[in-house]
Amino acid sequence: MSDPAQCDDFTTITDFLNNALAGSVNITEAVGRCPETCGLIWGSGNPDLSGIGAYISYILQSIFTFIFGPVFVAVFACFLKPGGVQFGSTTNDVYEPLVNLITTHLDTSVGFSIPVAIAAMVRLGQSPPFYEIAFLESLLTSQFLSLLAICLALGVLKLYEKEHSWRRITALIICCLVEFAMYMVLVRHLRTSQGMWAAIQELGASCSLYGSILPGFQYFQNRQFLPQITAAQFFNPFDFSNWGNTAKFAWTIIGLILAGISALCVLALSVYLLFYAFKDGEPISLGLLSLGLSIGSAYCTAQMSHKRDAMRDILGDKFQDNEWGFGQVVAICLWAPLAPHFLGLALALLESPHVMTHPIWRPEKKPPVETTSVQRAAGDLEKDPSVARAAKSEAKSPDITSVTQATSGAGKAGETTVKTDEIAVTKEVTVETEAETAVGGSDDDPKTANAETTNTKDNNNTPEGPKTKTTTRGAKGGDSESVQPDTKDAAEGKDEE
Repeated sequence: MSDPAQCDDFTTITDFLNNALAGSVNITEAVGRCPETCGLIWGSGNPDLSGIGAYISYILQSIFTFIFGPVFVAVFACFLKPGGVQFGSTTNDVYEPLVNLITTHLDTSVGFSIPVAIAAMVRLGQSPPFYEIAFLESLLTSQFLSLLAICLALGVLKLYEKEHSWRRITALIICCLVEFAMYMVLVRHLRTSQGMWAAIQELGASCSLYGSILPGFQYFQNRQFLPQITAAQFFNPFDFSNWGNTAKFAWTIIGLILAGISALCVLALSVYLLFYAFKDGEPISLGLLSLGLSIGSAYCTAQMSHKRDAMRDILGDKFQDNEWGFGQVVAICLWAPLAPHFLGLALALLESPHVMTHPIWRPEKKPPVETTSVQRAAGDLEKDPSVARAAKSEAKSPDITSVTQATSGAGKAGETTVKTDEIAVTKEVTVETEAETAVGGSDDDPKTANAETTNTKDNNNTPEGPKTKTTTRGAKGGDSESVQPDTKDAAEGKDEE
């Protein structure tokens, strides 16, 4: 570039570097004659992707990613997960608005990330300056990590159990794959040849007075410890005239196979862990993964801010990204649908009668529960059936003895006492039988268990007098019989004597 009038011949940095590789331009001399050539590295900004409104939207997305990612998983695990600490009867009232807020944020994030990625791919095909390539590198990385963090956090909700939820899951998988594919296109764009790598390094050194930010261009040099084979060796592996080449080929193939198997094992393990975490909705695993991705997204957002500030300092008044326009306003308004859902969640929390009386903030002491005799008998029988049977036998014996003593010297008053005690004994046996039936129960229908007590008198003239036969039939079909002296007839016989 001997003529200074030729400084305006190149409009893009790609054209300048291609001419340098062809040998028609000396980079150091060209920068010395035309310092404005370094402006091709920076450009003048791109309001569509790095404008003030889009930049604010990126910051909001990073904040929402942290809120609806690890923070949401922690809140869900502590307060809303079944079996955990809950807000009492307000769980459903809080859960529904929260799920609506989460799903709305997911739809908004997908609707924002995919168009940004498509616009970035279009811009990469237009030979952008180095500044925009560096900015798009951080932008696409942040978008991909943010979308992945939100998808992982939603695993605790188990959306796949809802009706037609497979459509949402399928759409999320497709969006993540599209985002990842576009990110790989960017990485492929950053790979350069050895000559281009040298030209970029020389251009960066010549324009170091104007800034030092360059994209993450990569040139992978050949390493001696990596085995290499030629096409001739591949198609003719067995060279009997040179066993060294044959052994080299064999070890190279074996190494590639082992490396492939190791990579597949790592991939299978990662997929299994993710599937296990999604299947069980494990909040610890999903929360940690979402936290790591959220931190990565926030770091990339900070890198975008650094590159944007450096661009503004270098260009000064020529910087176009701080100008407001329709697109900048629309970029911020994309997150407006979240506002009504935030308000609905706040109202649900305020209207909840149990929020301020939650056990975490104000523990409640439950009053002791009074138990009836039937419940106590059922509890004793459940712990040890022999205890209840022993108590039942002890309760019967004293009543019979007292009845016999009372009727030995009494007339009608004795008969009344005997009848009353007989009724009390019969009622007590019936209550205890019902308690035993309630505990043992019928295998078919415990509620219809029936306990019947039948009293039959034995009219045999024995010295011991007439006896009463008591038959108790439980719910399980087992009958128990007990023979007791008929105290009423015994008393009447003594009176007649």
